[in-house]
Amino acid sequence: MKSIKDVASEIGITKATVYNFINRNNIETIKKAGIQYIDEETERLIAEHYSKPESDNINDKAADQVSELKDNMITTLQKHIDTLTQQLEEKDKTIQSLTESVQTLSESNKTQSQLLIADKITTAKDILIEGAVDDESQDYENINKGTFFRKIFKKK
Repeated sequence: MKSIKDVASEIGITKATVYNFINRNNIETIKKAGIQYIDEETERLIAEHYSKPESDNINDKAADQVSELKDNMITTLQKHIDTLTQQLEEKDKTIQSLTESVQTLSESNKTQSQLLIADKITTAKDILIEGAVDDESQDYENINKGTFFRKIFKKK
């Protein structure tokens, strides 16, 4: 049993190529102390696969590179999705906060409007009451004046 690193260096390929071969062919590895090992049969299969004519090796290397690029792209896109999700959550919190602020301001404006209307009603009542009192006193004075002048200039 050999480590993947040892097999890769003996055959003259990268560790990533060995991992890709293992993944493509659903081969199980044995992991001890954080190092993955493969048995002799798997080592033989890898050696046979990568000792094919040069054109096959080029195709396999290209396939391995494409696979690595796909993996890198997936990782990059997942990080981007995570970032966008986090930003969206922050925006949602901001919207919620602003909505609460608008509601608070709306309630405050409503209360102020009610107080202003009540004040205007009170002022209008005061003006009406003053006007009514002035009219009554004016009427009383006119009545008294008329009576006084009538007595003086009364026709006999």
